Amino acid sequence: MGDNASMAMIELVDFNDTYVTNKPAKKRSDAVVVRKS
Repeated sequence: MGDNASMAMIELVDFNDTYVTNKPAKKRSDAVVVRKS
């Protein structure tokens, strides 16, 4: 399965609402580049 691309772009957005106790919850956005070998 897949389009036989040499590079894939994956964006992970993590909402830490549950694990934050005394700090205000903030959005974390990371861009991860995964390359097939």
